Amino acid sequence: MTEEDAKEVLRNIRAIGAEFSEVTDEEINMMIKTLSPLVAKKKFKDVYTLALALLICHKMKMNGQGDTSLGTIADASHVSSYSEGGVSVSFNNWMGGSILSTPDAEYALTIYGIQYLDLKTKYVPRISISGGLLP
Repeated sequence: MTEEDAKEVLRNIRAIGAEFSEVTDEEINMMIKTLSPLVAKKKFKDVYTLALALLICHKMKMNGQGDTSLGTIADASHVSSYSEGGVSVSFNNWMGGSILSTPDAEYALTIYGIQYLDLKTKYVPRISISGGLLP
């Protein structure tokens, strides 16, 4: 990853993840360094820095960072109920279970993960093997 790519990822995170304003540039740069090997620049091409920014926002959200109406406990868009005394949080399964049974199920838990999957679907081709016999 080039230094310019890292700066662009940081700019993207600041633009799309306003809830992470309390996260320092140093913390984000560590996430960039850690997660950049998971996003292939060759596959994502011109949306590489956006894809990496979305992945980092997803991971930060899953780590409890970011500010929502519920604080840092969970992404409010997926919480269907919340109690305080006995500490109970329930999440919506609004995707009908389709993605929740795949290896990418974790990404369905945040809006950033869903956007990352959308880019991945558009830019990274899937390899499909049919069950037919070779000649």
